Amino acid sequence: MGEEGEENPPAMDEAMWDHLLSMLADEDPSRRWKAAEGLARLGDPRALGPLVQLLQDGDWRVRRKAAWALGELGDPRAVIPLRRAMLNEMDSVKEMIEEAMQTIARKGRGGEAWVNPWEKEKGEF
Repeated sequence: MGEEGEENPPAMDEAMWDHLLSMLADEDPSRRWKAAEGLARLGDPRALGPLVQLLQDGDWRVRRKAAWALGELGDPRAVIPLRRAMLNEMDSVKEMIEEAMQTIARKGRGGEAWVNPWEKEKGEF
């Protein structure tokens, strides 16, 4: 292990990346959920595509964690898929999608792209 405060060596990140990607295909929703969390914590921009795909997962908990992970990743390209996912989603997942879009906005990477899809008039919530 490296000194405190050192980043993981690239080989370690790549091994973790491969492991997390393999977990996304697991039959167990809890493993897919954990993979989404791991991808967010890894912070690799390549995670955008796999996390967006998880927004279509059959398990609501996985979709909810995918939304959270996209917010943590902070990539403004996630805003449109998040907004689309919100259209036919259950309330608890919608709440997480809203939080994810707000997180992206707070990170200053596409904040102007977040619009509450339920607003009636511009500027009203």
